[in-house]
Amino acid sequence: MSKKVTQRIDVDPSLNLSARQVGELVYRLINVGLEDARQTIVRNEGDVVGAEMATSLNFTSVVACPVNSGADEGEHAVKLGIAATNRCLVIVSGGVADYVYDDGVEVELFDWDNYRDETAEGRADMRVSAHFKDLAESAGVPVQR
Repeated sequence: MSKKVTQRIDVDPSLNLSARQVGELVYRLINVGLEDARQTIVRNEGDVVGAEMATSLNFTSVVACPVNSGADEGEHAVKLGIAATNRCLVIVSGGVADYVYDDGVEVELFDWDNYRDETAEGRADMRVSAHFKDLAESAGVPVQR
């Protein structure tokens, strides 16, 4: 049985941060915590049961709302998601791809042209790491075993 839960967390930053900055920090903290939980499961050390419960959560959004007396919070809400904090820009020029990305974003670049050339000549068996399996499979990209 699946149910949606809305959790409200009031934050009182000691620095002069905007609602968006606080929301982005909370979003990053969630992702760091989830990665730590995944590593706990992989290593089978620590609170594995708690880690399994944590990784079963699907955070669909983080909404940062400044608390203004007399103002409607909804009109000032800043909805955050993966696009707001985890970005990667791929730049291709002259057949060469490069990228820039936000802190905390894992990036792996796969080049079909190089893959076909290298494997046809028997020089390499290029595959993306297994960590990117779900993304790679959806695009038909070969994955390491």
